[in-house]
Amino acid sequence: MDLVFRPARAKDKPRVLEITAHTWDDGDYIPEVWDNWLADPQGEITVAVDDGTVVALSKLTQVVGDQWWIEGLRVDPERRLRGIGQAMVAYQVARAKRLGGRVLRYATGIRNEGSHRIAERTGFHVLTRFVERVADKLDSPLKAQVSTKADLDAAWSLARGSDLFNAANGVYVFRWKAYPMTHERLAEHLDQGIITSVREASGHLAAWCIVDNDPNWDGIEVTSLFGTQDGIAKLACAMRAQASSLGKAMVEVMMPLYPPALEALEAAGYHIEMDPRHPEEVREHGVDIFELWLNHAA
Repeated sequence: MDLVFRPARAKDKPRVLEITAHTWDDGDYIPEVWDNWLADPQGEITVAVDDGTVVALSKLTQVVGDQWWIEGLRVDPERRLRGIGQAMVAYQVARAKRLGGRVLRYATGIRNEGSHRIAERTGFHVLTRFVERVADKLDSPLKAQVSTKADLDAAWSLARGSDLFNAANGVYVFRWKAYPMTHERLAEHLDQGIITSVREASGHLAAWCIVDNDPNWDGIEVTSLFGTQDGIAKLACAMRAQASSLGKAMVEVMMPLYPPALEALEAAGYHIEMDPRHPEEVREHGVDIFELWLNHAA
């Protein structure tokens, strides 16, 4: 194929809806974000065109400074296994370099073999792995509290000095992007009021997390859970109680693959979500974060 890559246009939307109609059993998020992606002044939705027909798309997004992110890579199901995805990623690598990018990352499911092959062939390496744990709501008097800027230094110290921080290689997942965990980013999230924490009897911070409460979803999304092992277990229980108080059914946690923290979640009643298609198997769910330093890219 003689592929042509160009910025997406509003009139491409019907074709994009065709390509993404059956990405997963319950659809795809691309139609929901399409208009916002088109309006992004820093990033670009790129489409691959073959003989006048859009056959693939992906979004290049500036995460912060010289760090960029690839998301929404989709290939027409009728044209997969022809190297289109590989060509699209190579195009985005080159574009990120032209835009002054230093680091490029993207995420893919831990069992997405095709995406892993693309990453390896393009020079990416696995930076870290995040896994998912879920728990039902819990009627409990245990309460967490929203942290404020007064907790900034204590929260940063709790995170920065932890093995969890090292297991994540300094990044965290928020709304399906990986961001560098920095003092400044933590301050922003405290200002947004989305940091929830529990304390020890002494009043010192025991654990904190970022909470994404989507009003259109019947659960609470928790990421970046840092603290002592006992603190993590206590906060995880408190989040189940918070789900109950909000009328939510469950809590979902995205956590670096770090055994002591996963043991703390298990103690709080969290488990691997069962796949109804494979009820006989315990199948780990999660994402691998791939990274490429662009000054080393070919």
